[in-house]
Amino acid sequence: MVRVFLIIFLLCINSLYAQENKYSNDCEDDSLITIGSSPEEIPIFDKDSQDPQRLHNFLLENLRYPKMAIKDKIEGRIYIKFWIDTAGYTHNHKIVKGIREDLDSETLRVAKLIKFDEPAKTRGKPVGYCFFMVIPFNLPEK
Repeated sequence: MVRVFLIIFLLCINSLYAQENKYSNDCEDDSLITIGSSPEEIPIFDKDSQDPQRLHNFLLENLRYPKMAIKDKIEGRIYIKFWIDTAGYTHNHKIVKGIREDLDSETLRVAKLIKFDEPAKTRGKPVGYCFFMVIPFNLPEK
């Protein structure tokens, strides 16, 4: 009986230490889809705005289409992922699937400007969250 309690105790202690790393490997692998537990509340980009497209608008306002990409008529989508920490700051930005270096660099530059007003939450407590986005680059229409 004592052995059973000891085994259960050790398993509980092990699970506590396994959760100590606040940035799990979910966002560090090269898969396009992060598999893991979802928070009860997703991060909120702009809590004062009623516009659900506020993050999208922020990206459009801040992205600068590189001149060489316009000249070369390059379009496409860039897939990026990053961590949102418990304070809403973003870090560990990574291009999952890029187009070319100048467009990828611009995407990283703007993604590093993003700050969420509210982090993801589980049971009312802030948690780290791996965020995945698709950034479209479409040539301006004439």
